[in-house]
Formats: sequence, C-alpha cells, structure tokens
Amino acid sequence: MKKMLITIGILILVLALVSGGLIAWANASHHRINVNRLTVRPLTDRQVTLTAAPKTLNLRVQTAVITIRSGAQNRLDLTNVAADQYHLDQQNDTLSLTETAADRHQLTLGRSAKIVLTLANADDLDAVTIHQLNGTLNLTDLTTHHLEVHHHNGTTQAHRLTVTGAGRLIKDNGSTTLTQLTSAGLNVAVKNGQAHLNGRRVATSNHDYTIAGQHPLTITSGSGQVKITQ
Repeated sequence: MKKMLITIGILILVLALVSGGLIAWANASHHRINVNRLTVRPLTDRQVTLTAAPKTLNLRVQTAVITIRSGAQNRLDLTNVAADQYHLDQQNDTLSLTETAADRHQLTLGRSAKIVLTLANADDLDAVTIHQLNGTLNLTDLTTHHLEVHHHNGTTQAHRLTVTGAGRLIKDNGSTTLTQLTSAGLNVAVKNGQAHLNGRRVATSNHDYTIAGQHPLTITSGSGQVKITQ
C-alpha cells in the first residue's frame, strides 16, 4: 500500500512538472497547446478597422476575455489568437464573431484569447447577443434595445449598461457585477449565492427579486454572487 502511494505521488509530481514546463514554453513561445485535439498552434495579434458602425452584435466564443466598450472609432482588437480561431462577418449593420465548437470545453495550455470591440455608436445599439463558454466578459458604456447574454463560466462585469427593451442575462457559474445599470424593470433569480442591489441584499439561494417595469432585465444566476447598482 505504501509503495503504491509513493508511485502515485511520483506520477502526480511528474505530471505537474511536465504540465508546468509545457505552460511555461507555450507562454514564452506564444503558442497554445490543445490537449483534447493534441495540437500546437502559434498565436498572433490582429487589429481590424470595421467598415461601418454595427447596430447588431453577435458573439459566440469558447474561452476568452471579452471587452465591448465605447470609443472614438469602430475597431476590433484580437490578442493571442490562432490564425483561423475566429470567423468575423460584417454585413450591413450586423457584426458576428464566432468560434468553431464554441460550446465544447477544451483543455488548453497557453495564453487565453483577448477580444476588444470598440464602438463609436456604443450608445445606440439595436441588439447585443453573446454566448461565452469561459472567461471574463466586460461591457462598458453600452446602450442597447435588446440584450441576450449566456455566460457559462467566469466573471461578468458591466459598467453604465443601459437596456431599453427586453433583456436577459443567464449566468451558470461565477460572479456578476453590474454598476450604474439602467433598465425598465429588473428580475434577479439566484440558485446558489446572493444578490445585492445598491449594497442591500435582496435575494438569497433559490429566491428572486423583482422591480416592476415595462421591459424588466432578467438575470438568472446558477452559482455565484450578483451585485447591482442603479
């Protein structure tokens, strides 16, 4: 029994050393290792100047740090991405950024992708739809008529977000923080965790909280804390 435990301990140590070495190499050489697919891909940075100001946004990605913000020009910055990791499509007033197999969990070693979308018309959007499997989502100074977000795992943050029509934010795991939120009503449901509004606890596990309005923003949190200020 003792010999078996020693063997297991040695195997764990070897795996930890190998994993640590691979991570260090991937970060230093600007590569990403996909353990599921047994592939090694070089990473690069891209900057795209958008041809027009989009009114509708559709993002469907696997693991990334996503930032959508207001700025002087319409631009998309992609950092730590493989050559064909994302498909960008801009037609008329709709911008779509999609990733193949965005719904599938992948074990990867190396730097995560960063997506920064800067919009000059961030205060006048028709619809924002985001499906994100893992990572951090940041929304800053956005005004949209329709909002549809499903963020599975990670941290969701929004600052000065305004939703003038129907809106829904589904969060499976992780914290959700919305500061200076404006919406025509609010409904927050928490499965595991707590919800705070303007510093006051308004809901605990398996409870919800509602502020009546014409188009309430619905927030559903599976596991994690929800903090909102208005």
